[in-house]
Amino acid sequence: MQDIFNVFEERKREINDYFDFLESVSEPQAAIALHSNRIPIAEAIPKILRSNAILMLYNLIEYTFSAALEEIFKTIKRQNVPFDELTNSIKIVVLDALKKKHEKNQTKNIIALISQINSDITQFHPVYDELFSGNVNAKEIKDYATKYGFSANTNRAITRDGSDLQEIREKRKTLAHGEQSFSEVAKDEPLTQLKQRRDRVFAYIEAILENIRNFINTEGYKDNSQ
Repeated sequence: MQDIFNVFEERKREINDYFDFLESVSEPQAAIALHSNRIPIAEAIPKILRSNAILMLYNLIEYTFSAALEEIFKTIKRQNVPFDELTNSIKIVVLDALKKKHEKNQTKNIIALISQINSDITQFHPVYDELFSGNVNAKEIKDYATKYGFSANTNRAITRDGSDLQEIREKRKTLAHGEQSFSEVAKDEPLTQLKQRRDRVFAYIEAILENIRNFINTEGYKDNSQ
């Protein structure tokens, strides 16, 4: 889990550096000095760069949450936790995934199928690309929290309960599908507002990561009723 926090901090620094650059080129009369030439910054450039900042934030959101959810199952696998000792919530996650994987298999080779399922149970971890697939928002995070059993609670005064993720997701989809240009998507979001959104997103990601780390450290995936 610490590796995920390290990557999170590294990418936060990259995004903050990008915002510093964005702030510089957004200044009135900003220009690029090339040798002895002074090249003015076109009016659309800061808007395009702000849209790119939205993509950077979305990529950070999707990576960190996907990696953290995978880490739960990597920990279970490392500790060789028997399936019977997992919480019902985690058992359901595993079985639902295996049901989808094996639903097309024919029952005529039932012995081989059972052996494969037993192996899959012990080796299971969610597939990164299938967790969110470009659709992560706070509701998705809360749904996973309920499904897995970790807390989705954060300091609402600081994070706005992750509400910014929805706006970022929608703008990311608009850009990905080419429905609007990069200059159009961010034209109505001033840099000061985008920086505030960035800070709330950082705080929300960190809070959820801490919740997942606590879930792992306290072995919240184990059924303590046995």
